Amino acid sequence: MGISLFMNLSLRTSTVIICCLLTMVAFTQTNRIDSLKMLVQKAGTPKQKLAMLFSLCEERQSLHTDSLLKYARQAWSVANALHNNTYMLTANFYANVAYLKTGLQKQVIINCDNDLNALGNSKENEKLRLQIMQLKGMALIRNEQFKEAIDENLRLLTKAEVLQDTLQQIKAMNSIGWTYMEMGQNQNAINWFYKALNTPANEVIFYTYPLVYNNIASSYNNIQQYDSALYFINKSIDVNKYDLTTLANSQNIKADIFLNLHQPGKAQPLLEAALALRKRIGDPYYLVSDLYQLSVFYAHNQQANKGIATALQGIDMARTYNLTSKIPLLYSGLAESYKMSGDTKGYAQVLENIIQLKDTLFQKNSAEALAGLQASYDMQKKENIIIKQKLDILRKDYFITGSVLVFTVAAILGILFYSSYQSRQKLKLKNLIESQKEKEEKAIKEAEEHQRKHIAAELHDNLGAQISYISSNIDWIIDAPTPLSEADQKNRLKSVHITSQGLMRTLRETIWALTRDRITLEEFSDKLKAYIQTFLQFQPNTHFQSHENITDQIVFKPIQALNIFRIFQEGVNNALKYSKASNLLLNIEAHNQHFNIKLTDNGIGFASEAIGADHYGLAIMQNRAAEAGFSCTVTTALNQGTAICVSGNTTSELIQMNY
Repeated sequence: MGISLFMNLSLRTSTVIICCLLTMVAFTQTNRIDSLKMLVQKAGTPKQKLAMLFSLCEERQSLHTDSLLKYARQAWSVANALHNNTYMLTANFYANVAYLKTGLQKQVIINCDNDLNALGNSKENEKLRLQIMQLKGMALIRNEQFKEAIDENLRLLTKAEVLQDTLQQIKAMNSIGWTYMEMGQNQNAINWFYKALNTPANEVIFYTYPLVYNNIASSYNNIQQYDSALYFINKSIDVNKYDLTTLANSQNIKADIFLNLHQPGKAQPLLEAALALRKRIGDPYYLVSDLYQLSVFYAHNQQANKGIATALQGIDMARTYNLTSKIPLLYSGLAESYKMSGDTKGYAQVLENIIQLKDTLFQKNSAEALAGLQASYDMQKKENIIIKQKLDILRKDYFITGSVLVFTVAAILGILFYSSYQSRQKLKLKNLIESQKEKEEKAIKEAEEHQRKHIAAELHDNLGAQISYISSNIDWIIDAPTPLSEADQKNRLKSVHITSQGLMRTLRETIWALTRDRITLEEFSDKLKAYIQTFLQFQPNTHFQSHENITDQIVFKPIQALNIFRIFQEGVNNALKYSKASNLLLNIEAHNQHFNIKLTDNGIGFASEAIGADHYGLAIMQNRAAEAGFSCTVTTALNQGTAICVSGNTTSELIQMNY
């Protein structure tokens, strides 16, 4: 009881600290906003009032959406009275920020294009042009137009580099990383966030724009690197002084990290306090994300029905505000709640919906198209460097020409020769890049097609038969030609229950592999040992031992890991069903870029010459290993047990498959 009381007091203390933090920042920001409102009222001239209104709108990350739209419209009216087009377009920008928060992303895209056209080619409003381009990129992300969003932000990045606008460069890189994060490509996202952090800039910039820290923390959380995630999320909270939206995001991300670390007591006050703050700001895009996190929290804290209701509320809100990119995330929360409630039918249906949504998302934003955008940006950046080099050389030549007239002819000839050389080099570089791009696009297309076939075959082979068996047994129970006895009904229902458990286990294993970017040998080992131990929990007379000796880092692609897993599933099943084994031994080794996984049983075995004749399961094992780029050997003899071994060599961090 003393320990329980101490835990309750600790939880209350952490809740008070978190609420005080949010209250302190919110109070500071409220005073800041109230001061600006008073300055608007006291403004003596229209220009002074307009300047104060724009300063008020700049607090858009902390203002409620309705308030932001109200002040933006007031600013537009004052600008219109002054007949100043630039001020009117600036007011439009803040109004579009408010529209984006209310889910009108399609209209915002149209409005931004109209405002960019209205700016024309004027060099006087380049800062406003960059702001509008960045807002359009955000709207494209929220509208799930990821290819277009990356293209827009790459153009923004190129323009910001030319203008040497460091803040806009950081925002563009952050938006590109955010886009990849929304698509589940977390490593690409992290690469872009580090580019933003490594941009030469005063650290003060990140005090006004801490969002990069949030996003990199979220990406590390997604790939289960929780120490890095906590480091960056704490840094974001430390530097954030005025941005209430980003602060609420920080609290939710930190809560999600604690949930993944199985520390719900630390997560709950963060989720509740951040949700209260979010409602005060009024941005549906982030509200639905909060509802997802709450649904997962409820699912894992014996409130599965509450988790289901929360996830469904989030899905309805996402559809109401056209936030389609958030629907797969909410469905994952709904699936987790169904699973924890024991509703296997609901869980399976939601998983099917998630697969369909992700397939649609993949078709809209293919990897080859995104790679093309990246190549286009890289080419443009190289051209900008060449142009800058030429300008520097021309300035130097003009100086020499003005100082020493005698070298004029020589300088001109040198410039012409250099330009010719640069043109030839540029042509060679262009041809090389185009050739490399064609090869990469072909490789990407072939790899994606092969992987889709693997996924389809995996789901068809492992799930189709089990679903058909369940369906036929249920049909027999319902429409049996003669009434079934209670014992017969129980036996058939028991068989359906066992099959459905196998189906759910197969789904979990397939999803475990296919939702990961990469799987280490250590992670694979833990998963395989857990499977064998679970499989043997109702086999009290069968003993299991495992040994590991891993000195090299071995990394598998998802399909490779799944193929190896299926091989040893078959091996365990055969050992218990046919070999009548009482002992299983699993050995896993990795040395000098070579790995070896071996499962040995003490069963009755079989004649080695029979391999390949009637043992179709063994042939399937070897086919799976060959497709993954490895070898599979089966050693056996009558009354001497059986050993299954999968091994392979690698010369790089990621083992290459046979395509």
